[in-house]
Amino acid sequence: MPPVLQQQTLRESVNFEGVGLHSGNRVGMSFLPAPPNTGIRFRRVDLDGKPETAKPDTAPGVTKILPCVPVNVLAAVSALAAAAIARRVGLVNTMVFTHLPSNILLALVPFAPNLTIAIALLLARSALSQMDVPTRSSYVMAVVTPEERPAAASITQVPKTFAWAAGSLISGYLLTLSSFGWPLLIGGIVKAAYDILLLIKFQKVRPPEEQGGETEAGKGAAPERLSAS
Repeated sequence: MPPVLQQQTLRESVNFEGVGLHSGNRVGMSFLPAPPNTGIRFRRVDLDGKPETAKPDTAPGVTKILPCVPVNVLAAVSALAAAAIARRVGLVNTMVFTHLPSNILLALVPFAPNLTIAIALLLARSALSQMDVPTRSSYVMAVVTPEERPAAASITQVPKTFAWAAGSLISGYLLTLSSFGWPLLIGGIVKAAYDILLLIKFQKVRPPEEQGGETEAGKGAAPERLSAS
């Protein structure tokens, strides 16, 4: 005897309203009670004829989902390529002169006239965006003393986590005010300013392996120029 499925539905309708993540338009969604054996059905009341399906229509979202795959692949490749570039131009130069163009590309995305150009800008940015991650970690570990490396790693990572949280809140608020890509534009400008300040401040603070010749710092100790305390 097949098992009896216990069906459930809502006691009363529930309504939600908000701002579309991609469009910035006001949108609404209603969950309605349904008779037995109806299943979960989706009705687009904003379209002519109010079409109804038994599962979500994923076709409109394909263009949003597919770019995520090459974006992540390019980001991974950029991180792997960072070591080879750093050996030629140095850690600080690799951080700045790959990250700065990627942030300029990010700031240009809101001005893209169509989806194709916007995706192309994001893909180009992804090819450069992660080259600063391994080089930054290597640089921080090289320019502080060994006993200060745990503290230096914490100091450089914790503020980033708080910045991500604050950035998400600010981005959400900006999207409620306008459908224009202000979060991308502002984020690109802020990150570009960070790159320029990094170059100005640390261009002359070179890690031991870039100073020429093998030193004690190159074997594990670090120069005493910087301190994480």
